[in-house]
Amino acid sequence: MTAAPIDPLLEPVIAAARQAQGQGCLDRWLRGFLLQMDPDHWRSVLEVLHLDPALLLAAVQAAIPIAEAQAVNPRSLALRQWLVELDPLDRPNLMTLLHLSASRRDDWEVMIWTGSLIEAWQTGDPPAYFPVLPLWDHLLATGQTEAVLSLGEVLAERQPDARVKSGILAVLAQLARPDHPERLRAYAPHWQPLDLACPTAAALIKALNHGSLAIGLGILITARELEPDDIARLGLMANGIRYLSNAGHLVEMRGAIEEIVSQWQLDRSLVTGRQLTVTEQEEVAFIVLFVLCYDWPYVEDNPDRIRGIQQAAAAKFSQFTQARYAVTVPLSPLPEVGSRLLRIGYLGSYFRRHSVGFLSHHTLAAHDPAQVQTFCYHLDPPDDQDDIYRQFRAQAGVFRDCHGWDPARVTAQIRVDRVDVLVYMSGLENRLGCEVVCLGAAPIQLSWLAGDSPGLPELDGFLVDPHLLSEQAAPRYSEPLLRLPTFTAVSGFAVDPWDPVDLKRRLGIPLEWVVFWTAAPAKKRSLESIRCQLEIVAQVPQSVLVIKGSGDTQAVINLFQQELRDPTLAQRIRFLPRTATQEQHRGQLAMVDLILDTFPYAGSTHTLEALTLGIPVLTLAGEHYYTRQSYSLLKSVGLDACITWDLESYVSQGILLGRDPAALQSLKQQLKESYPHAPIWDPEGLARALEQHYRQLVVDSKGC
Repeated sequence: MTAAPIDPLLEPVIAAARQAQGQGCLDRWLRGFLLQMDPDHWRSVLEVLHLDPALLLAAVQAAIPIAEAQAVNPRSLALRQWLVELDPLDRPNLMTLLHLSASRRDDWEVMIWTGSLIEAWQTGDPPAYFPVLPLWDHLLATGQTEAVLSLGEVLAERQPDARVKSGILAVLAQLARPDHPERLRAYAPHWQPLDLACPTAAALIKALNHGSLAIGLGILITARELEPDDIARLGLMANGIRYLSNAGHLVEMRGAIEEIVSQWQLDRSLVTGRQLTVTEQEEVAFIVLFVLCYDWPYVEDNPDRIRGIQQAAAAKFSQFTQARYAVTVPLSPLPEVGSRLLRIGYLGSYFRRHSVGFLSHHTLAAHDPAQVQTFCYHLDPPDDQDDIYRQFRAQAGVFRDCHGWDPARVTAQIRVDRVDVLVYMSGLENRLGCEVVCLGAAPIQLSWLAGDSPGLPELDGFLVDPHLLSEQAAPRYSEPLLRLPTFTAVSGFAVDPWDPVDLKRRLGIPLEWVVFWTAAPAKKRSLESIRCQLEIVAQVPQSVLVIKGSGDTQAVINLFQQELRDPTLAQRIRFLPRTATQEQHRGQLAMVDLILDTFPYAGSTHTLEALTLGIPVLTLAGEHYYTRQSYSLLKSVGLDACITWDLESYVSQGILLGRDPAALQSLKQQLKESYPHAPIWDPEGLARALEQHYRQLVVDSKGC
C-alpha cells in the first residue's frame, strides 16, 4: 500500500524539519511550525516525519500558552483539541476546553468535554474540588447546570473524605432543587441539612457567584426542615439570605429576615425568648450583627428598627469578644496635647482598590505631617500589584500589614504605637476590625466610611456630614455624630477614555438617543427600583437603559426581563458586562446622559465617579444612612433637582429630565461650576476638618 502523495507546497516545510532534526533543534522548529502553519496542514507534515510522541506532546504543550498570549483563538483551540488526542487525561486542558465551549454556548461540545473530563477524573488521583470552582461558576453563568451536576457527582464520588463528599452533595442538591427533582431524590440519602454549614459546602457556595438564587432558596428550604429553635436553622437562614442578596432577590430576602426576627423574638435588647448556652448566644449575636443587620438595609429603609437590633447585637458581640481575648499591653493614658503631633491610626481592610480606598486615599494623603502622624493597620493580605495599596503604604507615616493576626495582637500593636485616635474604616464588613474596636485599642475610637456605624459600644464617635444623617437620626446612635463638611472628598479619578460614539455604535444605540445608566451590585436592585427605572425609559422616547453590575448577573438580567410590561421595551435595554478595571468602567460613562440610582440602598462610589465626570445622578433619598449617600453628594454640589423623596417623584423627575436635553445640559454645567468650591472636591479641606476633630476630641478627653 503506497503512502498518500505529499502536497508539493509542503515539501520545503518537510525539508526544513529534517534539517532541524539533523541540527538537533527539532523541538524549536516544531514549536514554530505549530504557531505559524495552517492547522489543516499539521497532520500531513507530521505523518511524514514520524515524530516521537513525547516530543510532539511537549511541543503542543509549549505552543498553547504562546498562541493564547497572541490571542490566536482558532490556533490555540486546535492545539488544545490535538492535545486531547495526545493526552486524553490532561485535566486542566479538558477543563479549559469545557470553559471555551460554554462561552460559545455550544451545548454539543459542552456535553462532549464534560464526558471527557469525567473519564479523566475517574482515573488516577481523586480530583481536588477547589480548582474546579471557577469552571463551575462559568458553567452556571452560561446555563449549563446539567454539566455542573454531572461533574459534581463524580467529584463527590471520588472524594476519600466522607465529610467533603457530603458537603459537595449538599450544594449540588440546592442547584438541582429547581429543575432536576430526580437528581435531588438521588442525593437525599447522602447529605443532611447541617452539611450545608461544613467547610466544604461553605467554600463551594462562596466561590459560586452564579446560581445564587437556586442555592439561596435551596438553603432556606433546607433550613425550614429543622426545628424553629435549632441554632443551626438560624445559621442556614443567614446563609440563604446572603446568596439571595447576590442574586438580587430582595423580596425573598426580606421574608427570610422577618422570619428570623419573628421566630427569635429579636428586639432592642436582643431578647430571644429562649434558653441558650453561652456559645449559642454568641452565635446569635454574630449572625444578627454581621448577616442580618448588614443585609437588612438593602431591603428596607427602617433605621429605627434596624439600628435598635443592631446595637443590641453589637453590645453582646463586644461582651463575648472581651471575654475571649486578653491583651497583655495596657492602654496608656492620653498624654497632654500641647503642640505635639497627634498619633492617628486608621484600621481596616480596604487600603487598596476598593470603594473605601478610592473614597479615602486622597484625604489621607492630604494630612498635614506637622499636625498628625498617621498609622495604617491593614487587615487584608498585602498586594504590591495594587497601585492604591502602594499609595497608602507610601503616604502613611507607618503602615502595618496585619493580615493573619488575631485581634489581641492587632490591639497590642496599636497600643504599643500609642495611637491617640483610632479610626475604623470597615464597618460590619470585617469581623477582625470590629473585635479590635471591642478590645479598646486606643483611648478614642471612631468609625468612618464603609457604610453605617457598626454600633459597637466602644466607639466614641461616627464621622458623617450635614446630610448623610439627619439631626433626627442622633438618638439611634450610642456614639455622637461628628459632622464634617463632607463624608468623602476626591481630587479626581483615573479614567481610560472610551469614544462615546464608538461605544454607542457597538451597543446598537442611535447617536441622538438619551442614555440612562444604572450600575450596581445585584443586592442593591430592589424590585421597586427596577420597575421605576423601566417606567422612566418607557416614557422617554428615543432612550435606552444600560444596565451593569456585579453579583449573579444572569439572575439580575432575569429580574429586569420579568418586569418588562411592554415586550418592545426589551429592544431599548442593554446589559453591559463588567470591565477589567475601574478606569475602563469610568471611561464608559462618557456616553451617559443621566444615571438612575438604586434604592433603598443608594450609590456612593458610583455616584461620586459620575459627578466627577460631569454626569448627573437621580436618587431617591430616605432616612437610613444607606439611602442618603447619593443625597449627600448631590447636596454638596447643589444638584437639588436630582433629589427625590418618593417613587412617584423619582419616576416623574426621571421622565422630565430625559425629555429635556436642555435641563440635563444645565445640570452638567452646574456640576462643572461646583468643582472650585464644593467640599467633595477638596480632600485637603476634609483632612483639615478631620485633624480639627481629632485634636478637639483629645483636648476634650483630657478636660483641658
